[in-house]
Amino acid sequence: MVENAKIAILLSTYNGAEYLAEQISSIIQQTYANWQLFIRDDGSTDQTTQIIQKYQKMNQHIIFLNESHIENLGVKRSFMELLAVTQADYYMFCDQDDVWLPEKIQLTLNEMLKNRDKEVPRLVHTDLMVVDQDLQPQRPMFGRDFQDNFRDVLYSNSVTGCTVMINETLRQLLLKQPFDPKQIVMHDWWFALVAAAFGEIAYLAEPTILYRQHGNNTFGADVKGFQRLRRFFKMEQEIKRFTDALQQDDYFAAVFGKADNLSAENKRYLQAAVTIRHSKNNFMAIKALFNSKAKKSTLKGTLLMWYVLGFRHNALKQSIKN
Repeated sequence: MVENAKIAILLSTYNGAEYLAEQISSIIQQTYANWQLFIRDDGSTDQTTQIIQKYQKMNQHIIFLNESHIENLGVKRSFMELLAVTQADYYMFCDQDDVWLPEKIQLTLNEMLKNRDKEVPRLVHTDLMVVDQDLQPQRPMFGRDFQDNFRDVLYSNSVTGCTVMINETLRQLLLKQPFDPKQIVMHDWWFALVAAAFGEIAYLAEPTILYRQHGNNTFGADVKGFQRLRRFFKMEQEIKRFTDALQQDDYFAAVFGKADNLSAENKRYLQAAVTIRHSKNNFMAIKALFNSKAKKSTLKGTLLMWYVLGFRHNALKQSIKN
């Protein structure tokens, strides 16, 4: 029965000994029982592999995939390798330094099963509770509901990999096409693009994970108030973000742009992003963005995007060339 679906949890580790045991323990304590944890180490030099071996001996649901062949692939390729060598009904992705709340699997699966059409590539993601290194709660990362449509996912990503569940149809679509980690920003954004283009993304506005912030993983957490406003004064970083997104869009167009099942509307949105990347002047870029009506997940982010195109287009072009 699909209510007892097999869940593959995919964990890529790298020098994560400090918090890894806490993360694995939180998976073992899930209320949903039909899961397997597949771990691939990406070349750790600390005690990470010993911790994995310990838990593998303790629990038959835990599988150390490359115990005899440790190789550094980088995080993007490592997760794609995990996705390629596992088989289940649904797939979840796991960081090495967070804590899963006890009902994370069950709540995410419930959201996934709201659409039981197995032909539809589907991705579910949830809110996160941002905590400090001692797990003291600070705030939900998003704290609201929003729509993840292809038009907007081309320019910004609100899908956090460690909250994601995908179905088998999306997995097959991801593995069938080329994957160049140099051309994409992050694997979770790539998953979101493919799901939004050919299927659907669902969001559960409930934290299912304690998302630990510490010195080694501040990526993705700078989302509130003055922290976002500071981006106005770090324009080179904003230009780099925009450049990376447009490069990823260009690669998506090369891989999927001619797909028969990509709707005419999504093809127009994709072409607008490609036009912006290759525009010779800011007028062409602004016109393409205006016609697409694209926006980021926040007003500040959208204003920054317009500012870059309107007033820093030459710097954007130079960043693209580099």
